[in-house]
Amino acid sequence: MNVLGQFCVAPDFGWISHVVRHAISVIDTLLDGEHVPAMPQPGWTRSFQEFADFLRNNPTDREVKRRRTHITFIADLPSLGIFREVLHEKLSDPRLRWENNDLTDMMYLSAGAAYCDHIVGERRHIAYITNATQRLQRHARVHRTLTSLTDHL
Repeated sequence: MNVLGQFCVAPDFGWISHVVRHAISVIDTLLDGEHVPAMPQPGWTRSFQEFADFLRNNPTDREVKRRRTHITFIADLPSLGIFREVLHEKLSDPRLRWENNDLTDMMYLSAGAAYCDHIVGERRHIAYITNATQRLQRHARVHRTLTSLTDHL
């Protein structure tokens, strides 16, 4: 033991302090009552208006229009594009065993990777999210541990 003045300090005090600091930061984040306003996305509105104008000015049959809408839907919405990439990777892995929580992990982590500053998840799904965001050239900040997250804050 180290002696600091009249107080004895255990060798693992640094680790305990680290854990307490992290717990306090999580609680502070959860209890933060300050409203964070949603930022308007004028580019999104403009791109969809341009696509609607394209469809109007280039009439086709219903099926072609539906396919064009489907492609735009998948390509434009960040969380759906990530979800699609994760789903494709998981379906392409013949060794994969699907689990009951996979849909929940895929939905929430895809949305988080698309719209949040940072996301934290368990190792397997974070690997899928990392691969998906790299293929789509997105810049999501993903973490496998809370420690990794707090180190980047």
